[in-house]
Amino acid sequence: MEKLEMQLNKSTVISTLVFLLAISASVCAQSSNSAVLLLQPLGARGVALGESYVAVADGIHSQYWNPAGLAASSRGVQLTYTHRPELVKGVLNYEYGNIAYQINSRSAISVNFSYVAFKPASFQPDDRSSYATGVSYASKLTTNLFAGITVKRVSSKIEQLSAHAFAADIGLLYRIDNVLNTQTVQGQVHLGASLSNVGQKIEFFAGQGEPLPRFLRIGFAFDLNSKSRINTGLRRFGVLLSFEYQNLLNEQENENIWEWGAGAEFRIIEILSLRIGYHERLPKTKQTFIGKTLDTGMTYGAGLNIPIPPLTLQFDFASAPQNGWVERYEMFTFGVNWGS
Repeated sequence: MEKLEMQLNKSTVISTLVFLLAISASVCAQSSNSAVLLLQPLGARGVALGESYVAVADGIHSQYWNPAGLAASSRGVQLTYTHRPELVKGVLNYEYGNIAYQINSRSAISVNFSYVAFKPASFQPDDRSSYATGVSYASKLTTNLFAGITVKRVSSKIEQLSAHAFAADIGLLYRIDNVLNTQTVQGQVHLGASLSNVGQKIEFFAGQGEPLPRFLRIGFAFDLNSKSRINTGLRRFGVLLSFEYQNLLNEQENENIWEWGAGAEFRIIEILSLRIGYHERLPKTKQTFIGKTLDTGMTYGAGLNIPIPPLTLQFDFASAPQNGWVERYEMFTFGVNWGS
């Protein structure tokens, strides 16, 4: 009887050790899904422009790309919701919501929430999820210079294990007015830079922390608008050109991953926007599922702004390359602006 009990105890210990090792390996080898969450671009407009939005940032979506752009908007109260359909049925569900308020003519604040979940699948047996909540504040420092910061709490869960970390994003935006000024058109140049996810490591086990993905973004944009307006006061047309460089600062040694993107937007009477862009990840990494370079290729999308005073309803769509689980993914953003 004692021998049987010893064998059972031994089996229990071995099973427990195997379980713990399996969970630990899952955490270490598959990387924290919090990184997956923080690597997801937010907002269909920025995605359609080839993820070149750090200098475009103007309003509520600045929380992700460049928090300084939050103060460059004069739209009163803004609400937005972004949805990305599952890449594979039941896998990588992604949602994002945000509300922003213009405090005065020089500053604005926003509160945001993002969520991503991996459901168990044949190639991904663990049930994993991650979410982040944040508060952003931006201020107009001078006539042309804006600064902003986002403070957020990131939470991640793998099966029964959970971990949390605090991080911050900081950004600057400089706007040069009237670079081009004729009788018919007026142009601005925007210069932007941001540093994202500076903060704590996320730890599932004490002493085994994983750094959050820190991004450096630098970019510029040229925004051209018609001076001519229709009877409702809307500008007849507008053109936006943008470029951005991104660098993942804390990638593994000898893996200097950087990305670049460029985009163009054509606006018709400030109601319809057509967008196209290109995004490339370097060094180029091919995925076995698709056989194409990860996160590299053409992007495109469109947007609708429907003025119903005092509200403006917004709808944006984007399609971009993923080349991992699927060849492309889509993103939808819905928004409401209330105020000027």
